[in-house]
Amino acid sequence: MSLARSCLGLAGVLALTVMAYAPVRTATFVYEDENAVSLNPAVSGTVPIAVNRARWLSALSHRLVFHFISRRPLASHLVNLSLHLLAGVLVWRIALTWLSAWPALVVMACFLLHPMQTEAVAYVASRSELLAACFALAAFWLYTRVSGHWWGVLMACVVVAFAVCAKESAIVIVPLM
Repeated sequence: MSLARSCLGLAGVLALTVMAYAPVRTATFVYEDENAVSLNPAVSGTVPIAVNRARWLSALSHRLVFHFISRRPLASHLVNLSLHLLAGVLVWRIALTWLSAWPALVVMACFLLHPMQTEAVAYVASRSELLAACFALAAFWLYTRVSGHWWGVLMACVVVAFAVCAKESAIVIVPLM
């Protein structure tokens, strides 16, 4: 398949995903979103983020959005959607290792549009899952690309550490690598 057709397919799947998640533009904070973001003193900046605690990277992400973009739910939802799209592109890049372009796009579309992903995108408090997924997928992709070099393995390990700092369950990527 030509590069142009591959890029067109990639753009089409990403656009379809953005359309599927369009309702998050008007979504409010739901369930534990208030506690995780707007009422969380670590996010608002009244207390420091404790890096010795679980999910400190997620709290830092919320703080950055809260202070530099907007305190409104729209900004947090758009960041979640952007992270989901990034994870989808990483799934596509990994799938290209074993598949040709069109089957890899189907794998990416299944990942991006599967209903199970809705919670991670629609709930602001689920940013930890998206960050962990992005870092774990990036580590796996790095490992498959540069596993013959010590520096590549070291980089993959550092990225795994970031994944675990976003959400502890990301450690499952280690046996897969």
